[in-house]
Amino acid sequence: MRLRLVFAASRRWRAVGASTRRRRRSVARRRIRGVDGAAAAARATLTRDRAGERTPSTRETHSHERRSQVMSLALGINLQQPGSAQDAGTAPPPPQPPKKEPEPEPEPEIERTPEEQKAYDQKQLALAHKAKGNAAYKKRDFDAALKHYDDAIAADPGDVTYRNNKCAVHFEKKDYESVLSEGREAIKVGREHRADYELVHKIYVRMGKAKMKQGDLEGALEEFNNAQVEHRDKATERLVKNLEMDIKKKKREAYIDPAKALEEKEKGNVKFREGKFSESVPFYEEAMKRDPKNPAYPNNLAAALTKLGNFAAAKQACEKALELDEKYVKAIAKKGDLEMLMKEYHKAIETYKKGLTIEPANAACKQGLQRVQTAIYNEGGDKGRAEQAMKDPEIQAILQDPMVRQVIQDLSGGNGAAGQQAMNDPVMRGKIEKLIASGVLQTK
Repeated sequence: MRLRLVFAASRRWRAVGASTRRRRRSVARRRIRGVDGAAAAARATLTRDRAGERTPSTRETHSHERRSQVMSLALGINLQQPGSAQDAGTAPPPPQPPKKEPEPEPEPEIERTPEEQKAYDQKQLALAHKAKGNAAYKKRDFDAALKHYDDAIAADPGDVTYRNNKCAVHFEKKDYESVLSEGREAIKVGREHRADYELVHKIYVRMGKAKMKQGDLEGALEEFNNAQVEHRDKATERLVKNLEMDIKKKKREAYIDPAKALEEKEKGNVKFREGKFSESVPFYEEAMKRDPKNPAYPNNLAAALTKLGNFAAAKQACEKALELDEKYVKAIAKKGDLEMLMKEYHKAIETYKKGLTIEPANAACKQGLQRVQTAIYNEGGDKGRAEQAMKDPEIQAILQDPMVRQVIQDLSGGNGAAGQQAMNDPVMRGKIEKLIASGVLQTK
């Protein structure tokens, strides 16, 4: 009984096993057929891509990768190609064929008459000589450069460019006379052949610089002005302005003659002693031009202008003398006198004290200081003088000082002891005295 059961189970197992195996084989065949179709489609796609028919999209690439993975698992082989998305992450784009640059179109042949062809050939020959001349010029082989430029002129005599190049060579050789002669010839030829205005401008400028090197400043200025007529240029305009200043300076220096200045001064003194003050002024002015560094002449001019009542101009003459010699006490005393006449007492006191610092025994400064102090005491509160002083920036600055205002308040009836103590300071005392001298501050 036991054996029968085992046999029966074996038969059932064989029946079930055969059925299962048939079903599995059928599924496997269908699966293989599907895989084979997918593989064929994938291979066809790869073939088209490699042939350059089209570039697969991102979606197609991913689909192809999934199919390849399925086939690899089903067939047990690796269908991924080296350098594919599986290996490198992204599929490289197919190489693009190099772009061919368009070939330049051949220049159209220009039909020339025999005369035109000859002129063209001569022009090309001249340019070749010019190029050789430029190369020699850069090497500072000036003789070779001149020869090539001469050959260029012989080939094309109507073009003044080569003559301008010769001017540049002569300038470097410091042969300024040749620059001028070659430049004049170049301009003459340029006029005949209607040369470019800017080129003619350059020739004039080089001629002007050559004359500057020769010391002929006025001749150089003429050449620069001629250049500006041809072609306006800012650089040349600056040359003109600088040259004009140099010419004026040179004329002033050439005019200097101390001996003649002394003669003019004596003529002015004669007129001054005769009481002809207005006639003495031109002689003193001429003396200043002949010897502009002598402080005595502007001081003499100040004396004549003072007699004429022109105090402001006389004071300027004194200041001119002090610019030349700040310790010239005669001019200092004269300036103090003028400030007193102009009722600028606070300035006069300061000026006289400055003179006494340099010469303590100077009589003019001593007497001037006494006069101005007496005038301050006698005039007292001069309203007009105070108003004039208020326009002085120095007086305005003193009045705006809060310490000065406090001292004035203390001395005016406030804390008198504090005011007197503040007056012991020489700086503060000088400021208060200056306010009193100007008439702004009055004493009782």
